[in-house]
Amino acid sequence: MHLVHINADVSEVTIQIKDDVEEILFPNPITVPKTQIIYEKYQINVVRILRSHIDINAENIFHLNFINNLSLAKAIKRYLNGKTVLTIRFSQSLFNLKGDINKLHEIIQSPVSENDQPIYTSVRNEIKTVSEMVDLYVDKVISIAQHSFLQNNIIYRIDKSKNVMIHNSLCDEMDIGMNNKTKLKKELGINCSEKIIIYAGRLDEIKGVQCLLQALSILKSKGVGFHLFIAGKGHFEATIDFVQSLYTNVTFTGFLEKDRLYQLYSISDIGVFPSLYEEFGYVILEMMMHRLPVVGYRTSGTAEIVKDRFTGLLAELSLSDPELSIRSLAEKIEYLLLNPEESRKMGIAGRRRFLKYFSTKTFKKKMCEFYSSL
Repeated sequence: MHLVHINADVSEVTIQIKDDVEEILFPNPITVPKTQIIYEKYQINVVRILRSHIDINAENIFHLNFINNLSLAKAIKRYLNGKTVLTIRFSQSLFNLKGDINKLHEIIQSPVSENDQPIYTSVRNEIKTVSEMVDLYVDKVISIAQHSFLQNNIIYRIDKSKNVMIHNSLCDEMDIGMNNKTKLKKELGINCSEKIIIYAGRLDEIKGVQCLLQALSILKSKGVGFHLFIAGKGHFEATIDFVQSLYTNVTFTGFLEKDRLYQLYSISDIGVFPSLYEEFGYVILEMMMHRLPVVGYRTSGTAEIVKDRFTGLLAELSLSDPELSIRSLAEKIEYLLLNPEESRKMGIAGRRRFLKYFSTKTFKKKMCEFYSSL
C-alpha cells in the first residue's frame, strides 16, 4: 500500500515508511506566487512520478479523499491502470450555505445570470467539477453518512450503483485510568460537585457556538448550575459577545492536543455539539467514546450519529427561527443536567453504539469488503 500526500510540508519528493506503509510526500508548490501555480500540471506530474513507484500493470485501486482533485483523477485515468475511488467527505457549498439544502436546490435550479451572487457561482462550479469527476474519471464513490449519500446522488447526479455509504470511524482511545472524575477535577482545580459541559470544535457560526452560549444564558437565568469548557480556535471575537452574563461559567481553552482534550471529556457530564450543518462529526464520536450523552441539533450528520433519547438528545433546528432553536437546545441541556441518572445511562449507551457502528474495527471490515468488490 502507498499513502500519497500532495501539497505536503516538505521541500522535495520524500518517501518514508510508517506502520509498514510507504508514504510518498509531494511538496507544496509554493516557490512561485499562488496566482502563477498551475495545479493541473502539478497533479499530472504527481501521477507521472507515481508510475515509478507502483506496478502500473497491477489491478491497482486509487482512493482520492478530496473533491477538488479533478486533474488528479484525469491523470490517473490516463497514465495508470486500475480503479479510482472518491470519498466525498463534505460539500463546501452546503457548508457555505450553513446546511440549507433548500437554498442549494434553489441555486441548482435557477438560470445562470451575469448578476449572480458569488455564492451562486461557487456552488455551480463545485457541482460541475464533482459531477465531471464522478461521471468520467471515478469508478466508485463513498459517502460518509446516509444523509450525504442521498444528497450526493441528487446534487452530483451520481448513478446509485456507483455510490456506497460507509460511515467514518474513530480509534477507541478511552483511557480507563481517567474514570475517577473526582480525582481529576481536584487535579484541575474544578469543584467536584460542579456539572461540566464540554464543546469541542472551531468557534465558527456554523458550529453553533453562539446558539450554545445563548441557550446557557437561559439556563443561568433559571438558576441551573454548570460550567462550560470550550475547546477550540476560531472567531473568538464573534463568540465573546455572547458570553456576557456567563463569564464565571465559561472557560476557553483554545486548541488542545488530544490527550488534554480527552482528559476534559473524562471529567465532563454532557457533550454538546450544536453544529447547524455537519457532514458527519468526529467530535460526537469522541464524546460517545468517553461515555458522554450528546446534545445536538436534529440535522445532517448529528441526527445520524446521536440516537435521540437513547444516546443523547436532539434539539429542533430552525434556520428561519433562531430563537426556537436556542430555546430547544436549552431545554435538552437542562433536562440532562437535572436528570443525572438518565444522563449516565445515555452515556453508557452512546459508548456501546460507538463500539458497534463507528469503531475502526467495523470500518476496516467494511472497507476490506468494499475493496474486494471492485
